[in-house]
Amino acid sequence: LDKKLKAPTGVYWDHLKLPGQEVDRRVYTYNAGTPLQAAVMLYEITGQRRYLRKAQTIAAAAHKIFFKNGTWGAHY
Repeated sequence: LDKKLKAPTGVYWDHLKLPGQEVDRRVYTYNAGTPLQAAVMLYEITGQRRYLRKAQTIAAAAHKIFFKNGTWGAHY
């Protein structure tokens, strides 16, 4: 996931178009939410702090990108 779809901003692009694997570079909140939840669950299951740090990094990036002027905005 990180290798193909992680944007430099720390959130994730939408998807790969097949068969050529062209990246759709739009970003949506759910593209951050799913890997964030997975990292939290992996932390809870394994207790490995690297998963907690990953979740915190994703959350911070999503907050920076999607939370503007004190709100998530009407389109999120």
